[in-house]
Amino acid sequence: MAMNNHLRVDAICVEACEGDLVDTGGLAILMRFMSKTGFFKHCDNRLPVSESNSAYPPSTYMKTLFALCVLYPDSSAPLDRIDDIRRSRAVRRSLGVREIPTAKSVGDWLRRMAKREVIGMSADKKPQYGGYADGLERMQALHYDLAGKALIDMRGVVSNMLDFDACAITGSKKCDVKMYTGERGTMSYLAFIDNICLMAELESGNHSPADSIDKRVASCFDLCRRQGIGILQFRSDSAAYVGEVMNECSRRSITFYVRADNDVAVKRAYATVDNWRNPKTDKAQPNAYELGTTVHCMATTNEAFTLVAKRELVERDPSEESGQCELESLENTDYRYFSVATNELVDDDSGGAATPEMIVATYNKRGNMENRIKQLVSDAQAGRLPTSDMDANRIYFYAMACLHNLMELFKYKCLDLKCQKLRLPTLIRILLRVPAVVVLHARRLYLRLPVYKKEIARAYEEVLKKISALNTMFSKNEKQLSFAEIIFRRD
Repeated sequence: MAMNNHLRVDAICVEACEGDLVDTGGLAILMRFMSKTGFFKHCDNRLPVSESNSAYPPSTYMKTLFALCVLYPDSSAPLDRIDDIRRSRAVRRSLGVREIPTAKSVGDWLRRMAKREVIGMSADKKPQYGGYADGLERMQALHYDLAGKALIDMRGVVSNMLDFDACAITGSKKCDVKMYTGERGTMSYLAFIDNICLMAELESGNHSPADSIDKRVASCFDLCRRQGIGILQFRSDSAAYVGEVMNECSRRSITFYVRADNDVAVKRAYATVDNWRNPKTDKAQPNAYELGTTVHCMATTNEAFTLVAKRELVERDPSEESGQCELESLENTDYRYFSVATNELVDDDSGGAATPEMIVATYNKRGNMENRIKQLVSDAQAGRLPTSDMDANRIYFYAMACLHNLMELFKYKCLDLKCQKLRLPTLIRILLRVPAVVVLHARRLYLRLPVYKKEIARAYEEVLKKISALNTMFSKNEKQLSFAEIIFRRD
């Protein structure tokens, strides 16, 4: 006979108690790390502060935006959920603040920083704007300052490869205009060194990915030089296949790997390849292809470069017009071409030169750039622009780029190798989203986790030990640098 395993419950009583419960106990750990780096003090020292004694310091707004991303990673309206969390004493204690501003206050701060806060109406019924004249410039400097410090701190694990790309952020706000995709939105221009976001700039949606790309790439190189970071390699898709970008790389002795456009000149260059050969690899290839190299140049390039071409035999629909080079010996077949432009020495026979396989493999790693964009735009909610003003959205975009870089620092400095590869939503789900009772006593913050989370509790203790051993990244007397004259912005 089976045991009686039923627990008798005659009634359910519901009451609100004084206990401070939060469903993301790791939020306090994360804020502790960011505070130990000195980032929040740096915000208060660098960003404009209101002269009113009742105003929130800039760090409070940054903490609120960061907490919003951690507590509500799937929110479609970024600022609306602030009013849901500001009443929780557990969240306030996790953030280390007495009060959390309202959603409207955060929106007003974004506009005030951009000098786009409505302060009145003129005689002809037009809005008059006010705010901090240098707020946007200071927020920009905060982001690039943090990015440079993060790269220096992680110099043992980051490469010297700069990846550049553009991403269209769709939207239907007043500042969104029609993009090259046919939708309305905003264009973002991004540069990464491994997982650290170096450039995070917004432009109106009517700008193409290749718009003034030579000036934007030069801005990235100047940023790295100012931060003391040596960039030896550059990689991009076909948007950077312009002579000005290649000339800039050659002038700075930077090796570039750029996807070539299959234009008329490049297709003619394919015909000059002397020797197509099978790739030298031990791995089985699902689709057979051949590699070849040829020298190429453009009207705007100062020096010739190498095209590493890859061709693959594919079948085509005989009823459709072919845009490729048809083979006379095989009916209804085409070669599909792909090529990478590079100024690196490519030679099969020279031991000191790169092989075509190495060039193609180096460029193919650019696929990680798509994941990095997702980590910034989707995971850190940088793509959920909250206001209808472009400059206010730029302030928000910089703030979320700071969160992304701080999370990469947190994973590198405080977590083991297995967790360093996790994206933010996964990290929140398996490590940070743990129910906990938050108790503040004698200036100590206690996180009381459930008994079944003993492993997480031990992990938190190890993380806190690593945080205690950290040094601040910022100096109070450090000279504030301006990056406005470096960064190219069209509007």
